[in-house]
Amino acid sequence: ALTPSSHSLARRSITNLPSLLAGLKARVSHRATVEPIFWASKSMREQFELASRATIVITEGGGGSMHLVFCPTGAHLIFTETRARNSGCPSGCSMPLDFEWWTHVRHLRVLWYQVEDKDERAQQRKDGRDEGVNVDVQAMSRLVVGALDDMEPPN
Repeated sequence: ALTPSSHSLARRSITNLPSLLAGLKARVSHRATVEPIFWASKSMREQFELASRATIVITEGGGGSMHLVFCPTGAHLIFTETRARNSGCPSGCSMPLDFEWWTHVRHLRVLWYQVEDKDERAQQRKDGRDEGVNVDVQAMSRLVVGALDDMEPPN
Protein backbone atom coordinates (compact mmCIF):
# COMPACT_ATOMS: atom_id res chain seq x y z
CA ALA A 1 0.00 0.00 0.00
CA LEU A 2 1.09 3.54 -0.71
CA THR A 3 0.91 6.10 2.06
CA PRO A 4 0.93 9.75 0.97
CA SER A 5 3.43 11.96 2.73
CA SER A 6 0.96 14.85 2.83
CA HIS A 7 -2.75 15.44 2.36
CA SER A 8 -4.67 18.50 1.25
CA LEU A 9 -8.37 18.90 1.95
CA ALA A 10 -10.59 20.60 -0.60
CA ARG A 11 -12.06 23.59 1.18
CA ARG A 12 -15.12 24.03 -0.98
CA SER A 13 -17.44 26.64 0.42
CA ILE A 14 -19.92 29.37 -0.38
CA THR A 15 -17.60 32.35 -0.70
CA ASN A 16 -20.33 34.97 -0.24
CA LEU A 17 -21.96 33.29 2.78
CA PRO A 18 -22.61 36.54 4.75
CA SER A 19 -24.58 38.11 1.87
CA LEU A 20 -26.41 34.81 1.21
CA LEU A 21 -27.45 34.56 4.88
CA ALA A 22 -28.63 38.19 4.89
CA GLY A 23 -30.62 37.65 1.69
CA LEU A 24 -32.24 34.45 2.95
CA LYS A 25 -33.12 36.01 6.31
CA ALA A 26 -34.73 38.96 4.53
CA ARG A 27 -36.73 36.64 2.27
CA VAL A 28 -37.79 33.76 4.54
CA SER A 29 -37.23 34.65 8.22
CA HIS A 30 -41.01 34.95 8.70
CA ARG A 31 -41.31 31.27 7.67
CA ALA A 32 -38.08 29.61 8.80
CA THR A 33 -34.99 30.01 10.94
CA VAL A 34 -31.86 30.66 8.89
CA GLU A 35 -28.83 29.34 10.76
CA PRO A 36 -25.34 28.66 9.42
CA ILE A 37 -23.81 25.38 10.57
CA PHE A 38 -20.13 24.72 10.08
CA TRP A 39 -20.11 20.91 10.01
CA ALA A 40 -16.34 20.54 10.31
CA SER A 41 -16.42 22.17 13.75
CA LYS A 42 -19.00 19.65 15.04
CA SER A 43 -18.49 16.15 16.39
CA MET A 44 -20.10 13.32 14.42
CA ARG A 45 -22.77 13.03 17.11
CA GLU A 46 -23.58 16.76 16.82
CA GLN A 47 -23.68 16.49 13.02
CA PHE A 48 -26.17 13.59 13.16
CA GLU A 49 -28.33 15.38 15.73
CA LEU A 50 -28.42 18.60 13.70
CA ALA A 51 -29.11 16.71 10.47
CA SER A 52 -31.98 14.81 12.11
CA ARG A 53 -33.76 18.12 12.74
CA ALA A 54 -32.86 20.03 9.56
CA THR A 55 -35.58 20.66 6.99
CA ILE A 56 -33.57 22.59 4.38
CA VAL A 57 -29.79 22.35 4.01
CA ILE A 58 -27.64 24.28 1.54
CA THR A 59 -24.25 22.64 1.15
CA GLU A 60 -21.48 21.52 -1.16
CA GLY A 61 -21.52 17.93 -2.30
CA GLY A 62 -18.88 15.36 -1.51
CA GLY A 63 -18.02 13.16 1.43
CA GLY A 64 -18.55 15.94 3.95
CA SER A 65 -22.28 15.88 3.28
CA MET A 66 -22.92 12.15 3.66
CA HIS A 67 -24.34 12.56 7.19
CA LEU A 68 -27.26 14.46 5.61
CA VAL A 69 -28.78 11.11 4.70
CA PHE A 70 -30.06 11.24 8.31
CA CYS A 71 -32.23 14.30 7.64
CA PRO A 72 -35.94 13.69 8.26
CA THR A 73 -38.23 12.42 5.52
CA GLY A 74 -39.24 15.27 3.24
CA ALA A 75 -36.24 17.47 4.05
CA HIS A 76 -34.73 19.39 1.14
CA LEU A 77 -31.01 19.33 0.38
CA ILE A 78 -29.73 22.03 -1.96
CA PHE A 79 -26.28 21.23 -3.31
CA THR A 80 -24.11 23.75 -5.06
CA GLU A 81 -22.61 21.93 -7.99
CA THR A 82 -18.89 21.41 -8.31
CA ARG A 83 -17.46 21.23 -11.77
CA ALA A 84 -16.13 17.84 -12.68
CA ARG A 85 -12.44 17.72 -13.44
CA ASN A 86 -10.60 14.78 -14.94
CA SER A 87 -13.78 12.72 -14.96
CA GLY A 88 -14.39 12.44 -18.68
CA CYS A 89 -16.71 15.44 -18.50
CA PRO A 90 -16.15 17.88 -21.39
CA SER A 91 -14.77 21.28 -20.49
CA GLY A 92 -17.38 23.58 -19.02
CA CYS A 93 -19.95 20.92 -18.18
CA SER A 94 -21.51 20.54 -14.77
CA MET A 95 -21.39 17.25 -12.88
CA PRO A 96 -21.90 17.18 -9.12
CA LEU A 97 -19.46 14.98 -7.26
CA ASP A 98 -22.06 12.69 -5.74
CA PHE A 99 -25.06 13.03 -8.07
CA GLU A 100 -25.51 9.27 -8.50
CA TRP A 101 -25.55 8.65 -4.73
CA TRP A 102 -28.22 11.26 -3.98
CA THR A 103 -30.51 10.10 -6.81
CA HIS A 104 -31.06 6.90 -4.80
CA VAL A 105 -31.90 8.58 -1.47
CA ARG A 106 -35.68 8.51 -1.80
CA HIS A 107 -36.78 10.04 1.51
CA LEU A 108 -35.16 13.42 0.77
CA ARG A 109 -35.84 16.05 -1.87
CA VAL A 110 -32.51 16.82 -3.52
CA LEU A 111 -32.08 20.03 -5.51
CA TRP A 112 -29.00 21.10 -7.46
CA TYR A 113 -28.05 24.77 -7.56
CA GLN A 114 -26.59 25.10 -11.01
CA VAL A 115 -23.65 27.46 -11.38
CA GLU A 116 -24.26 29.09 -14.74
CA ASP A 117 -22.53 32.46 -14.62
CA LYS A 118 -18.75 32.72 -14.84
CA ASP A 119 -18.82 35.05 -11.82
CA GLU A 120 -20.26 32.18 -9.77
CA ARG A 121 -17.73 29.57 -10.86
CA ALA A 122 -15.66 27.94 -8.23
CA GLN A 123 -12.38 29.64 -7.57
CA GLN A 124 -9.44 27.33 -8.06
CA ARG A 125 -6.51 26.79 -5.78
CA LYS A 126 -3.03 26.39 -7.18
CA ASP A 127 -3.42 22.60 -7.16
CA GLY A 128 -6.53 22.86 -9.42
CA ARG A 129 -9.06 21.87 -6.74
CA ASP A 130 -12.14 23.99 -6.15
CA GLU A 131 -12.02 26.59 -3.41
CA GLY A 132 -15.58 27.90 -3.37
CA VAL A 133 -18.69 29.06 -5.20
CA ASN A 134 -20.06 32.60 -5.25
CA VAL A 135 -23.82 31.94 -5.01
CA ASP A 136 -26.43 34.17 -6.68
CA VAL A 137 -28.50 35.21 -3.64
CA GLN A 138 -31.75 35.70 -5.59
CA ALA A 139 -31.48 32.35 -7.38
CA MET A 140 -30.77 30.49 -4.13
CA SER A 141 -33.60 32.36 -2.40
CA ARG A 142 -36.00 31.10 -5.08
CA LEU A 143 -34.90 27.50 -4.42
CA VAL A 144 -35.38 27.92 -0.67
CA VAL A 145 -38.81 29.53 -1.09
CA GLY A 146 -39.78 26.66 -3.43
CA ALA A 147 -38.63 24.13 -0.84
CA LEU A 148 -40.64 25.88 1.88
CA ASP A 149 -43.71 25.97 -0.38
CA ASP A 150 -43.26 22.26 -1.11
CA MET A 151 -43.31 21.46 2.61
CA GLU A 152 -46.52 23.40 3.28
CA PRO A 153 -49.55 21.22 3.91
CA PRO A 154 -52.14 21.37 1.13
CA ASN A 155 -55.06 23.74 1.69
